[in-house]
Amino acid sequence: MKNKRYQVRLKRTGGIWGRVLQAIRFGVFLLVALALMSLAAAGGLFLYYLQGLPSPREIADYKPYVVSRVYDRNGTIIGEIKRENERRVLVSIDELPEHVVWAFVSAEDKNFFEHQGLDFTGIFRAFVKNLIAGQIVEGGSTITQQVVKSIALSPKRTIERKIKEAIIAQRIERHIPKRKILELYLNQIYFGHGAYGIEVASETFFGKRASDLTVSEAALLAGLPRAPLKYSPYRHPEAAERRRKYVLYRMREDGHLTDDQLAKAISERPEIRPLSESTPKIKAPYFFELVVRQLFELFGEDVVYRAGWDIRTTLDLDLQQAARRALQEGLREYSKRHGFKGAVESVPQIAWRRYRSDLASTNGSLRTRYGIEKALIVEVNDRKRLLVVDTGAQQGIVPYKHFRWAFSMRTEDGGIRRVPHIPSRVFKRGDVVWVRRVGSAGGKSIFSLEQMPDVQGAVVVIDPGTREVLALVGGYDYYDSPFNRAGQAQRQPGSAFKPIVYSAALNAGFTPASVFVDTALIFDDG
Repeated sequence: MKNKRYQVRLKRTGGIWGRVLQAIRFGVFLLVALALMSLAAAGGLFLYYLQGLPSPREIADYKPYVVSRVYDRNGTIIGEIKRENERRVLVSIDELPEHVVWAFVSAEDKNFFEHQGLDFTGIFRAFVKNLIAGQIVEGGSTITQQVVKSIALSPKRTIERKIKEAIIAQRIERHIPKRKILELYLNQIYFGHGAYGIEVASETFFGKRASDLTVSEAALLAGLPRAPLKYSPYRHPEAAERRRKYVLYRMREDGHLTDDQLAKAISERPEIRPLSESTPKIKAPYFFELVVRQLFELFGEDVVYRAGWDIRTTLDLDLQQAARRALQEGLREYSKRHGFKGAVESVPQIAWRRYRSDLASTNGSLRTRYGIEKALIVEVNDRKRLLVVDTGAQQGIVPYKHFRWAFSMRTEDGGIRRVPHIPSRVFKRGDVVWVRRVGSAGGKSIFSLEQMPDVQGAVVVIDPGTREVLALVGGYDYYDSPFNRAGQAQRQPGSAFKPIVYSAALNAGFTPASVFVDTALIFDDG
C-alpha cells in the first residue's frame, strides 16, 4: 500500500510540472507569434510608407530652382530670372574650402561622417540640452534628414513625415556618398533674405563667392539655417554674433580649429554687405521682360527656372540708359509745354521736419527711377523771383528761368491759363514739387522745376547692319506702367514707316528726284 501511495504522489507531482511546462511552451509560442506579428506589421507599415517615396537616384539627380542671369553685350548683368524670390546658384562642394564644410558639420551634425542617416546619440544629446534649457536650443535632425525634408517631403511636422524622413535618410546614405549629400544640403538650405544655397548667401551677406569665404564668415553662415530670421545679421546683429562664436567654439571642440585659429576667427568680425546692395536690380526691365517671355515660349517656365543659364543679349546697357534718360526728359518737356499741373501736395509747417526726413530716405530711389526728385518749397521770393527748396538731403534754389514755364497753368478741361509772372501766384510755402539738380552756384545747389508726364512713349535702337536690338525702352517707368509700348503695343507706325517705303523705292531704281502724281486711283471692277 505504501508503494501505491508513493506512486500516486509521483503521478500527481508529474502532472503539475507538465502543466507548468505546457504553460511555458504556450507563453513562448505566444511571444514568438506576437513577435512575428509585430515584425509583419512593421514590415507592412514600412512597405506602406515606402510607397510613393523618391528613390536615392531621384534625390541625387534633384534639380532645384536656380537663378539664370541675363547680361548685356559687354558682360554687365541686366537682371536675374528666378522663381518668385528664390535666389539660388549651384556650387560644387569641391570648390569650397574645407573650413566651410567643417563649419556646417559642427553647427548642424557633428557626427555626419559617422552615422548612417540617423544619429541616435545626437537625438539624445539634443533632448537632454533642450530639457535643461527649457526650450529648443539644439535639433536632433541630421544633415541627411534635412536634405530629405527640404527636397522630398513637406515641412509639416507629423509622425508620418518623420517616419518617411527616417526611411529615406537611411536609404540614401547607402547609395549616395557623404560629400554629395552635403553638397545637396549646402545648395538647398535657406539663409534668409531670399538667399537659397551657400553661393547666393555668400554674395548676399559678403558680396563674394563661397569659395572665398573666411573661417569667420563661414561660421556666421553656418549659424543661419537653424533660424534665418532670428540670427539675421541685418535684423538681429548681436544674436548673429553670438551664434557665430558658438559655431567657432564647436569647430574647436570638434578638432577642426586650433586655439590660434579660433582666437583669430573670433577677433575677425565679418563685414556685412548693405542689404540694399545684396540683390541685383533689373537695369533694363522692359527689355529683360521680353527676353524672359521669349525663353518661356521656347523652353517652358519649369526648364528656365531650373536651368541656371548665363544669357548673353545684344543690349548695350550704356546706350540703354541714355535712351531711357532721353525718353524721360522728352516726355517731361512735352508735359511742360501743356501747362503746369500744380503742386504734388501741400505740407503744413508743423510737419516739415518729419517730411524732410521722409524725403531724405525716398529721394534716392526716385532719382534712380525718374531722374528727378521731390522737394519741399520753404520760401517763395517774389522780389528775386526764385524758390528755395529742400530735398531732405540739401537745400537749394530754383531760379526764375527754371520755373517760368509754370506760369502757363493747365486747366481742368485741358486748356492753358496764363498767370502773371509772380511766384506767389503759383506757389506757396509747404508745396511739394518735382525738381532736378542742374548745377551749383555760390555754394548752393541749382534746381529746375519738373513735372511727371501724363503721356507715354517708347524707344527702340537697332543696328541696321546686324538687326540687333541695342536699346529698348517701353515707357516712362516700368514699375509705374509695365505695359511695353515697344514690344506689346499695336499701333499705326505713321511717318516712321516712310524710310521703309523710300528704301524699297531706291532698291527698285527710283531716285530722290523721281516724281509721282499724288492722286487717287480708281479701279472699276466692271
